[in-house]
Amino acid sequence: MMQFPVSLKRLVPGSMASNRSAFIVAAMIATTVLSGCQTMKTLQTHVSGGTYNTFDGKLIESAEDRITDPVEVTPFTTLLDQFNVEQDGQEIGFNVRNRMETERAEALKELSARDLELRELQFNSIQELSGEGAKALTSYIYSIVSRLIEQWPHERPEISVAIIRSDNYSASMSANGILRLNTSVLLNADDEDEVAAIIAHELAHALLQHHNADDQQAIEDKSIIVASQFAAGWLAGNSDSAATQNAAKALMISGFGMYRINNSILYPGWKRHQEDEADLLAVDLLFRAGYDWERMTTVLERLDSEQKRVQAEKIAREQEIEKSKKQLGEYTNLSDVLNVGLTNVGKDLSGMFDGLSDDHAPASERLLETKLYIQREYMDGDFPPEADTASLQKVVWEGPGFSAIKKSVYGERARILAERGDLEEALDLALKSLDGPTDTDPVARRIAYLARKEQGQKAKALLNLELAHQDPQAGMEIFKLLRDEYAERGRWDDALQTWHDALLKFPEQITAAIYFPERISLLARAGRKSETIDSLKQCQGLNISAYVSALCEEAAKPITSPDTPSETNSNSETAEKEGAPSVNWQSPS
Repeated sequence: MMQFPVSLKRLVPGSMASNRSAFIVAAMIATTVLSGCQTMKTLQTHVSGGTYNTFDGKLIESAEDRITDPVEVTPFTTLLDQFNVEQDGQEIGFNVRNRMETERAEALKELSARDLELRELQFNSIQELSGEGAKALTSYIYSIVSRLIEQWPHERPEISVAIIRSDNYSASMSANGILRLNTSVLLNADDEDEVAAIIAHELAHALLQHHNADDQQAIEDKSIIVASQFAAGWLAGNSDSAATQNAAKALMISGFGMYRINNSILYPGWKRHQEDEADLLAVDLLFRAGYDWERMTTVLERLDSEQKRVQAEKIAREQEIEKSKKQLGEYTNLSDVLNVGLTNVGKDLSGMFDGLSDDHAPASERLLETKLYIQREYMDGDFPPEADTASLQKVVWEGPGFSAIKKSVYGERARILAERGDLEEALDLALKSLDGPTDTDPVARRIAYLARKEQGQKAKALLNLELAHQDPQAGMEIFKLLRDEYAERGRWDDALQTWHDALLKFPEQITAAIYFPERISLLARAGRKSETIDSLKQCQGLNISAYVSALCEEAAKPITSPDTPSETNSNSETAEKEGAPSVNWQSPS
């Protein structure tokens, strides 16, 4: 992969005056122009009227023309894949070849896309419902999915379901065909028809293959940047005049400017077009499946209310952060800043964007569009069927799914209270969510750990972390907390083993750049000289980056620096104790 350097003259090797290089630049610029034209077409379609005005009849009858084909490997995408372009620390676009299933299977060691995605969720401590009650709820959702997707007259994608513990009223469909449905949807719905409306909307994204359209947009974004940078490099490499150099810089900046405009002005309009299509197709699917199609407007009304609540909460949190930042200026002692100011800021930041981001268009606008479509296509004397309240009541509130719902409600409420600092009340709810003393639920156990630690009950605090660590859905935070607790007690073997367990569970997420500095720090603090030096050499031998090498060297200083004494083992373990986990980075899993 190539990373564009800062110097404009060094953007491309050799003379950019060659015919081959000029052809590449010309081809890229031409493609960029075409990309911009396509995006403008989409914008013009959007501003000329509602989506429902762009077709006659029901959307499902002409949906085949709206299905987006997947991105394929071409000479252009192959060329584009050679460049890694970043803006504000974020990679722009993606590499098309990485989406090919054969390469994914090899890279993921035969893991399914669903397994990988759920492991990514677990890594970030996003919990999926588990247990027998969760199986009953998942089976219920599958029945709704099947009933809806049977109405689709074209090729049907494979859909899987993951019910997520969250108090945010939302759902999403991933590029891998995973329907993520938050428990709040089940808790707030009045009937099965409302749940079906949410599912129908997310299914519509998969049926119309909107993620393929997102991939196309990502390629356009990347081509804009690459084209502008190559053109800037060509200018800078062929003239030393100040005017040419300034023009080259302006061209490079304009490329990023076009990217920003594309994503802040044009692209959201295009995204809105997708959301409109999903809403309207959802109405059609509901109608054909025998559900109350007007429940789609109920869902949008709830979403509108939720978006307003989320926005108000976001503003309130941002105000709290600003207040905390101002407090920093009132302290002159560094320890005061760290203990008071940064603690408050960190606490606010940790939960600020938890569930607050939403890539959907304003629900109020979508609601109007959907009502107009229903009025045009479904107000001809037909009345929607009576909503099914019994099925939802039986499964969620009376049947086997209730145990999972109860755990989710108590656990989520406890999590919110813990984030606000109300640990005593949070602990009470967390304990209520547990099914006995051996329940390993990571949400409840983490809260119990925080509460017990604040109470000075260190043994009980550690026990809760050890239980949470055993849970299949334990996220990265649990592993790090347990690792640090063991290190604080001088239990270095346990700390190293916990960190190694994290690597084994999350091999795609924990890269060498993350793993080695922490491992070296633990070994160095334990006073294990030979192991520290061996791990330092291994880190440097991987040639990840100068920055990571510096991190590893800094972590090893308790051993390598003659001015820094080694930390002694508080449990009187031998300095080179056998049995500590080692790592072969070629096959960490």
